[in-house]
Amino acid sequence: MSSSVHEPYRDDLSAYIDGELDPGARGELEQHLETCAECRVVEKRLRGVVAAVRLQAVEAVPNLTEAIMERITEEQPLTLKRQERVRRFRIGAAAAVVTAAVLVGSSLPWLQDGSVASAADVTGSVRAAARALESYRAEYKIVERGWHEAVPVRRFDVRVSFNAPETMSLSIEDRSNYPSAVWPRNDVRLLADPNGWWIKEPRPCPVAALPICVDTLEIERGVTDRQPFDGGSRLPTDLILPLETLAGSENFRVVGERVIAGHAAYELEMEFRDAQPFVAAVEAGGSWRTFEPTDRVEMFIDRATWFPLLVRVTPAGAEQPDLVVRAVSLNDTDEGEGDIDVPATGTLRDGGWTPEDPESLDVPAPGFLSGLEPYRSGSTSTGREVLSYARGLTWLKVAAEPAGRNSYPRTAESVRLSNGSPAYYLPADWYLSRRVDLFTSSQHIVLESNLPREDLIEVAASISVAARRAPDPPGVTVVSVDEAYALEFAREPSYLPEGYRPSSAYVFPDGSGTASEVIYRRSEIEFDGLGIRLVQSDAVEFLPPSSQEFQSVVLDGVRARWSPDAGELQWISHGVYRSITAPSLDLGTVVAIANGLR
Repeated sequence: MSSSVHEPYRDDLSAYIDGELDPGARGELEQHLETCAECRVVEKRLRGVVAAVRLQAVEAVPNLTEAIMERITEEQPLTLKRQERVRRFRIGAAAAVVTAAVLVGSSLPWLQDGSVASAADVTGSVRAAARALESYRAEYKIVERGWHEAVPVRRFDVRVSFNAPETMSLSIEDRSNYPSAVWPRNDVRLLADPNGWWIKEPRPCPVAALPICVDTLEIERGVTDRQPFDGGSRLPTDLILPLETLAGSENFRVVGERVIAGHAAYELEMEFRDAQPFVAAVEAGGSWRTFEPTDRVEMFIDRATWFPLLVRVTPAGAEQPDLVVRAVSLNDTDEGEGDIDVPATGTLRDGGWTPEDPESLDVPAPGFLSGLEPYRSGSTSTGREVLSYARGLTWLKVAAEPAGRNSYPRTAESVRLSNGSPAYYLPADWYLSRRVDLFTSSQHIVLESNLPREDLIEVAASISVAARRAPDPPGVTVVSVDEAYALEFAREPSYLPEGYRPSSAYVFPDGSGTASEVIYRRSEIEFDGLGIRLVQSDAVEFLPPSSQEFQSVVLDGVRARWSPDAGELQWISHGVYRSITAPSLDLGTVVAIANGLR
């Protein structure tokens, strides 16, 4: 790849890096940078030179706070408005950090590798911002490529409004040029408040069947009498603040800084599988192109507000992003949109919620709420009684039902609370947030929340009940990981992707023999709900027939079969059946796990 910049932007690029480009030219250049890999290479190199020069020692450093304030007052290409006292505090603190960096130069440890903040710093800041957010309005532009060969590029306008914790309006307007009027437009409208949820979107149609489908009409569906933070009607709030994407993931990197529309932003990189909450929020309804788990995602988030300013998704091996999401207007003042009229049309589901006084409910309230405040309380049509708590985007739900109705999820991790009680933990997935189950002689208590794992477990420990061990799920015996691998035929993997650790283990009869199953998960979120499942058995003599399509893979001379749809690799070696199921991982990673079995 050459390192030259395209001629029309040669003079603008230097001024852009110095922050001296006028808003109109800056917007044009930034749009060009989104799609031009060559110019981005030049830009990054120039920024590296500028950063190196700025780290040279100086004799005196002026207080830059007022100058920065004046600059922001003069230029607001992106309407990120905050209360003046909050902004002055943040900018004053940032100026102090810049001053310190210039004084000590390259001795700062976070500057030696080109980074400006750690992932842990970003995670903590995003969680703090989520608690403080009360209202939000924004407009985004989306550019998508690769959806259909007859439609090279699609463009969308997105508008979103949010009032904490459960009121939201989202519209996606399709501005694309289609070959003819027969093609369905990907217009989406989503509305929600504490009592209801509703979406209008195109009726599903396989992309390969376009432009002609049996029925391309829009569909409407909704939820009435909605439970607090209902998992089946979740709000796409990561579009507002990437809480689950960044605070739930352990695998993003802070690679540097950039100015986006005049605002200092942190540049983050991650794989697509770790950015799915954000992409799912953007693609809240309708039809969109698909990506592979290892495709590259670049996310630029504002250093002051932690709002996403620019996100690019680039397929592995490609130079041009196939999905670009750019914020063009952001506003988090206290001027909320007010009540939203949620329609009760289309296919409706009754959420079964009845509001009730918390004092009338038989739900043990936690003694520790991690700073959250009481929100909605009531009961469901299935007999569950619920207390909920919230602050900003952060929430907690505690539900109780009579014992014996449900066992704990088979793949849950057994944990010991600080009070000595047994509990069962699950990371978040596509539909449910992090969860802890407690069992007493009379009740099954379920805690759901987007709090981090350790905080949620601490909340569970503050509930004054005599929790006890739950019975094993039907047909299996729960064992420790060491016991599972103590079986003569079982092998333990020597390699796992970063962040994965044992979650649960079982043994169960398998015909004339025995089988073991060990689940590995990340601690905060596992989008597919599974993670990595390793099954081994000494009673399987041949791979069972299946209607799935398989790819052939060779492992140390043994032929294995890979199912892309199920994310499962199966093989038999020395009379032992083994399978690894990992829906969110690519084949190369699964093969590396398989080769690491010893």
